Amino acid sequence: MPGKYEGDNEARDEALHRLCQDGWANQSDGDVQAPTGFFYVVTNTVRDLPELQDVLGNTWSDALLDDTGTNTLIGAFLVTEDTQGFVHVTRYPDQYPDRTGEDRALVAFQAKQRAYTEWSAAE
Repeated sequence: MPGKYEGDNEARDEALHRLCQDGWANQSDGDVQAPTGFFYVVTNTVRDLPELQDVLGNTWSDALLDDTGTNTLIGAFLVTEDTQGFVHVTRYPDQYPDRTGEDRALVAFQAKQRAYTEWSAAE
């Protein structure tokens, strides 16, 4: 039976969701009742880590480190919550020369915004 956090890194996904709920996200939109869910785009850099640690407090742990010791909160993410309270996180790495991860996450966010706007207009 899956948990609330559906990705392969529950500690990261839970921390990102908490950060989004606490206002850390760059942007948010949607509705959990919509097919798009409620969604956030969030980007974090190494410079953000001290503040992230302050915000997360007791949630901060070694579980947020990957196999190389890099904090898994660094990067660009699209965080989506559905009507059942399940949370899905997509990470957009900086692996493409034509767009940064942040650019790609923003494009995904904007696509969800368009879908949400169409859905809400039809309601």
